[in-house]
Amino acid sequence: NCELQQQDTNIVLLIEHQSTPDKLMAFRVHLYLFSMLAKKQRLNKLTQLPPIYALVFYHGKQTPYPYSLKLEDCFDDPLGIMHNVLTKPVPLIDVNQLSEEQLWQQRWVSPMAAALRFSRGYNLPDGIDVGDVLIRILKDMDNAETADDELAQVKDLIHSLLSYMFNGDNIELGDNFEEKVQGLHAPLRGELMTYAEKLIARGEEAGLEKGEQAGLVKGKQEVAINLLREGAEPPFVAKVTQLELGTVLMLKASIDN
Repeated sequence: NCELQQQDTNIVLLIEHQSTPDKLMAFRVHLYLFSMLAKKQRLNKLTQLPPIYALVFYHGKQTPYPYSLKLEDCFDDPLGIMHNVLTKPVPLIDVNQLSEEQLWQQRWVSPMAAALRFSRGYNLPDGIDVGDVLIRILKDMDNAETADDELAQVKDLIHSLLSYMFNGDNIELGDNFEEKVQGLHAPLRGELMTYAEKLIARGEEAGLEKGEQAGLVKGKQEVAINLLREGAEPPFVAKVTQLELGTVLMLKASIDN
């Protein structure tokens, strides 16, 4: 803690020493810097980060220090891309703010943007479900002219898109989904149905697990009721059945009434 410009300030000082020149010195110092910040944020649940001042003491034979200490000079970047990355705000596309025309006009961006926007069932147009959106995305990709050298990229994008959408916990494909996919070409239709079957199986498995848990709780409650009717004290019943004491007391009250 210190006072700067008549204000109490918390500054982290990072001191590093270097005995040999290193072309990636700036990168290494920033790596240390962000590692420290990440640790502080994780441990203290910070919503804002403290400033860190980095200072390197160089004591090598070759002097003056021969390499740039600017982070952007660590990159092989003749187009100057990293200058914008490091000095400008992070580019962000709020897919919820895109118009329908904007959402669908880019071949490579539109599929994932639409998946991000609609995969959780939010902002869907009236009468449209997630399955309809997914089929439209795949039809657009399936019908687009694709050069031979782009086929692998298209396939990877389709797999990424399907994996993302079907990994959602609350995706609902809607009615007549199997009929709707018939308009897709056979290979793509087969892949889509494979993902859909996995989703259905996952839902059935979750339902079975939930049912098993509900059955286990019900069984414990029946044991607790029998013990209470035999005169067992609620704390003992809670210990034996591993039910919450409050639950056991409620069961006892229902018996007494």
